[in-house]
Amino acid sequence: AQYRQLPQSPAVRVEIARLLLAHHLSLPPKDRVWEAVDEAIEQAARDTVNRGNVALLRAAVLASQNRLQQAENLLRQTCKRLPDEPAMRVGWSRAVRENGRADRALEILAEAEQHLGAMELFLLERIVHWQQVGGEQGTQELRRLRKVIEQLPLPARDQPLRVLANSLTAAEQFAAADEILTQL
Repeated sequence: AQYRQLPQSPAVRVEIARLLLAHHLSLPPKDRVWEAVDEAIEQAARDTVNRGNVALLRAAVLASQNRLQQAENLLRQTCKRLPDEPAMRVGWSRAVRENGRADRALEILAEAEQHLGAMELFLLERIVHWQQVGGEQGTQELRRLRKVIEQLPLPARDQPLRVLANSLTAAEQFAAADEILTQL
């Protein structure tokens, strides 16, 4: 309960809730007691500036409790209220993918790009998406995304290439990952 003694700015409240959630997720499921996390999220929710972050935290709690449909619904509703927040679109896409609907997750990212334009955040999420989908299709899409990244201006390539190399390593595509890392 020492976190209650920290300064209570909106950003600090969100970080306290995020840290408590991360701590609880590191515990075995039987040892998780959600009251402190819920209380921290409620404190963060008092500031309207935190609405998006609070929704992401609440969705993470719901997902960790295997309430994936509720997490997805919460993020869909939040995207309607905050349509210009890219992180909300990515969070919604992840929740949908975790709920077993990978195709719909990609549609959400495509809609986000239509509404907000191409962003590094969306590209990074596509890389993570295809890594998690895996298999031959995932590997092919990761290769395709590499070509997309190579069309970006040099300064904008660094982070996506690092994430792509990590994803290729996870997919056991070591030669392709090594080739990317030597370019950096």
